[in-house]
Amino acid sequence: MVKLVHNVQKKQHRERAQPQDRARFGFLEKKKDYRLRAADYHKKQAQLKILKQKAKLRNDDEYYHSMTRKKTDKDGVLIAERGNEVLSNDEVLLLKTQDANYLTMTRQSEARKIEKEMKNLDSFKGAGSHTVFVDSEEQLEQFDPVQYFDTDASLLGKRENRLRKSQLSGLADGVSDGPVVPELSEDGYLKHKLELKKLKKLRLLEQRMEREEKLKKLQATVELQKQLMKKGEKKKVQTKDGRTVFKWKNPEESSHRGVMKLVVLGACGGIGQTLSLLLRTNALIDELVLYDVVDPAGVATDLSHIPTRQQVRHFCPLSKTDDSQLRTALQGANIVVIPAGIPRKPGMSRDDLFNINASIVQQLVRVYGEVCPEAFLAIISNPVNSTVPIAAEQLRSQNCYHPEKVFGITTLDTLRLEQFLGELTGAWDLRGQVYTVGGHSGETIMPVLGNWRRRLSSEQIENLVHRVRYAGDEVVQAKQGKGSATLSMAAAANRFLCGILRATCKGETVDEVAFVNVSRLKTDDCFVREMMHKVEFFGVPIRIGPEGVAKVGSLGSLSTDEKDAILRSVPTLCAQIAKGARFVKESKL
Repeated sequence: MVKLVHNVQKKQHRERAQPQDRARFGFLEKKKDYRLRAADYHKKQAQLKILKQKAKLRNDDEYYHSMTRKKTDKDGVLIAERGNEVLSNDEVLLLKTQDANYLTMTRQSEARKIEKEMKNLDSFKGAGSHTVFVDSEEQLEQFDPVQYFDTDASLLGKRENRLRKSQLSGLADGVSDGPVVPELSEDGYLKHKLELKKLKKLRLLEQRMEREEKLKKLQATVELQKQLMKKGEKKKVQTKDGRTVFKWKNPEESSHRGVMKLVVLGACGGIGQTLSLLLRTNALIDELVLYDVVDPAGVATDLSHIPTRQQVRHFCPLSKTDDSQLRTALQGANIVVIPAGIPRKPGMSRDDLFNINASIVQQLVRVYGEVCPEAFLAIISNPVNSTVPIAAEQLRSQNCYHPEKVFGITTLDTLRLEQFLGELTGAWDLRGQVYTVGGHSGETIMPVLGNWRRRLSSEQIENLVHRVRYAGDEVVQAKQGKGSATLSMAAAANRFLCGILRATCKGETVDEVAFVNVSRLKTDDCFVREMMHKVEFFGVPIRIGPEGVAKVGSLGSLSTDEKDAILRSVPTLCAQIAKGARFVKESKL
């Protein structure tokens, strides 16, 4: 038998209406079961009652862990605080970005409103004319403006607020179905009312423009805060009037700085090959040029297999008297480094070494002065105390000497000092704390220890100074006279050249130590000023900028022994400088 229970029409359930005072809880609350709703309500009320009872019976002197994060005033009222939680830099930067976006959106909205109101100002002048369309020429001939506009003929020329005939008749009878206008002239009440509306609009426009200007300043402030929080190439500098400002590197300048060309003259020697290898991995160099009297094709090809974006080129003279290849190599150079020369061999006198290397340096510098005198010139060839004056004297004879761009690299002495002092003290991060001044040979080298002098005994200092001065002989003896300090010299030259590259490519200010013409440079150090009157060239800390040496740095607080040692080396240094200058004057080049 088939059950008909599902076929019987059931009575539709009629939902009770939701009370008006509970409409704020929404439509879904209306659909809940009233019994469940009541049970939920009583459950929450019971929980609240228990919590109130606990709060009432709570002992104020009892310790709770939350007390470390909460404070109360003298009346016992809880002071809500966020606690000691510090937002991370990324969270703060995100909030600043949201602030900047809101300010940008609000400012754009105000700008649109200002533009709209500027256009609406013209509407207060009234319409210039009316355009009426007719269907035929007959209607055009029968067209009557007075009848069409329902006004007096004398008012047809009015540009705004033209009255109808009913208004005019009302004025004549003392009754009007429109606004009563006391004066109909252009200079009367209507014009005055129009001016009031215009002034009101102008005031509103002025307020909007002021608000837009404030938003602009706020937006600039927030953007500055965002930039300061980012990892960018910025620095804090002090202006002449004492104000502190931030300066950023312009990315457009760095991306359009041109090709950075570095030329190594003497690239096949012991120093030149290692230095070329180190420079090959420098991302700031676009073109690396190798030049040597020995064909550097093999060295250049070997380096070209190292994957970098650099272009490696090589040049070799066609004959002993040919300089065309050297000129081509130097064309457009930004930095020129000269490691060319021969090392000192056992049994070779200093005069023999000087005559050979001096002639090589003079010939290279002569072509440098003719082709690229504005480029930085870094000299490694020994003896530096004489080869740098040779370069200066040769460039003077060619009227192209820029003392702020000619350096003798003495960084190796500083590297040795850092290493030997580290072996004594166990401190290895000594860059900028110790350095050498004076010359680049024997007793003309003077280590400046600064505060590290206090940690060493007199005997340790004496041994350290002697070892730094004659470390080159230590290498020659260790190599059994078959070579000199080539690897360490290349590393020292690379460190110095990296500083010049950062100064020229990135616009940074770099602190280095080099053998330079101190008589032509600025300094604030009293002892350096004293040395300027005694010697023309001197190894000192320098500050290098994009245009060369900007300033000679301070020697710091020299001890009496250090000052005396420097002064004792002056006669020897002056003699070596004079020897180099005399070589150029007496040469037949």
